[in-house]
Amino acid sequence: TFKAAASPALVKVKELNEAADRASRRIHSNSSLINQYMVEVHKKYAIPVACLVFVLIGAPLGIMARRGGLLVGGSYSILFFIAYWAFLIGGESLGDKMKVPPAVAMWSGNVIIGLCGVLLMLLMLRETTIRFGWLLALWKKTAGSDRSLMRRLAANPVFRLAAICIKLPKWLLRLTTGTLPMYLITMFSGWTVGLSCALIAVFVVIDYVSNLRQFEQAAAVEITLYYLYYLPWIILTFFPLVLLLASMASIGKLAKHSELIAMKAAGISIRQLTIPLLVLGILLSIGTFYAGEKIIPTGNLLRKELVASFKEPRDSPLRHHGASKGKSGLSEFRRNFFYFGNRNTMYVFQEFGTHPQTARGIWRESFDTSSIAERIQAESMIHDSTGWRFIRGTIRTFGAEGAVLTPFDTLRDTILKAEPIDMVARIKSIEEMSYWELQSYIEAAERRGEDVRKYMGELEFKIALPFMNFIVILLGVAITARAGRKGVAMLVGIGLGLAFAFYLISRFAIVFAQNGHLPTLFGAWIGNAVFFVLGLVLYRKASR
Repeated sequence: TFKAAASPALVKVKELNEAADRASRRIHSNSSLINQYMVEVHKKYAIPVACLVFVLIGAPLGIMARRGGLLVGGSYSILFFIAYWAFLIGGESLGDKMKVPPAVAMWSGNVIIGLCGVLLMLLMLRETTIRFGWLLALWKKTAGSDRSLMRRLAANPVFRLAAICIKLPKWLLRLTTGTLPMYLITMFSGWTVGLSCALIAVFVVIDYVSNLRQFEQAAAVEITLYYLYYLPWIILTFFPLVLLLASMASIGKLAKHSELIAMKAAGISIRQLTIPLLVLGILLSIGTFYAGEKIIPTGNLLRKELVASFKEPRDSPLRHHGASKGKSGLSEFRRNFFYFGNRNTMYVFQEFGTHPQTARGIWRESFDTSSIAERIQAESMIHDSTGWRFIRGTIRTFGAEGAVLTPFDTLRDTILKAEPIDMVARIKSIEEMSYWELQSYIEAAERRGEDVRKYMGELEFKIALPFMNFIVILLGVAITARAGRKGVAMLVGIGLGLAFAFYLISRFAIVFAQNGHLPTLFGAWIGNAVFFVLGLVLYRKASR
């Protein structure tokens, strides 16, 4: 009796709990939506105010960095811009998730950068600068005034080996090229390493802030692996720009300090000085082609698998071993699938599967120059270690006297050599394939009757792209040697303009080639040819 009386009350309580849960979820959803709208409202005001903030910080930075030149001022500007951008994007993500109030999310960057601007303005009014002597003092205190740490490092075999490895290339350069070319190449290498590190740091910060939501479930080790896999692509993508700026900065420094004039007075021509650097450019082009076709595709594939594993629970095996399947476990199924065994033989499958292996309702038609020479129809096909076999079908042979029909139970196919999985292999992303893999995929796609002009253009461009590295060094040397002691800002502007023009012309040409308006070989190499001729002309004039 008690249970019967309590049952309606329990049902009523359960219904009230469910209604409360629904109301709570609705309130949370509405609050989240309101928060997102408020974030957008604050953003519309915060971004215009940021213009005033950057003017506030730009004036003292320009005055305080005047001795360092354009590069120092540009570095400061990029640093503050990245900091503000990180606050803006990161704050937007946190505000959308209701982890911080919308006003704090959107205005924190303005406040912090504005305070830095006020501090710099006060320092400028007092005619003082930010000093980093305390870092040097801290280093001296740590290392010891008697340089005992340096002596201990020098006595360490590992340190000695590292020092030898650093000095050996310089010694070999001096032995093979001479002192002055070695001096230029050393300066060029320093600029290359420095600019590469700066661009990598900027790219990683921007990419990380842009993909905060993607990294929500990722551990620090996984994020580190992600960027290690990404690193080869980042380096090779920015490498032509880095080499152009490094060559211009190296020659520009020699011209600025009148070292070029002194070398010419000593009988050393521009050609004698820079030929070893151009040879280095050719070696770098060959090296980047190898790295681009051996290292980058593997890194991109591993990065893609790692990103896919972020969606899995932390205790899932896919989280630790990657999200990809082995080739043997890949399952594909097609209906009305056709495949070219060679240029004159076409297969049509009503049903085709790879795992388990299935091939039913097959037609194989072989052509001569203008007509069908033979047609095979079979109920199914079987693939094993010996190849393909037709099961229960007929052979119809067409000749001058008419058609001849011959039935069979089993017939060995001598034309089709591909594995089932290779016949349905999908074209992967271009970034995930090496030159030779892409070439194989193009051949397979041609047998499937697909339009491969897009991939042919990318195949040719994979060879043309690395040689940009040599051409930009040639351009950088030629332009800077002719420019003489002109300002760094002008040289950097010319360099960036040339780099973007070079890349845009090359990409537009390859797009035209992929659309069939140009031959793919011409589209891939036209940019290199134009700027190589321009570089040769300028280099010849600079060498006089």
